[in-house]
Amino acid sequence: MNNITLKKDDFKGLDNVILEIEGKVEFKGVERDFFSPKHYLISRVPDEFTIISNNKIREIKYYHQGESYVIQK
Repeated sequence: MNNITLKKDDFKGLDNVILEIEGKVEFKGVERDFFSPKHYLISRVPDEFTIISNNKIREIKYYHQGESYVIQK
């Protein structure tokens, strides 16, 4: 298992983002909508939440208002 804990500060304090993550993942501590096989809509970014994956997650891309950003863990 590969758990990554993210904080609202990782998203520059944004309230809503679309995450792009390769592979099958689960979320803990956040409500999300399935958007496509690798995209997830987070409409209310909490102070902290966890992404759980069976594979190593090298980077997480997120999008907000047409701009893309990368979080590397």
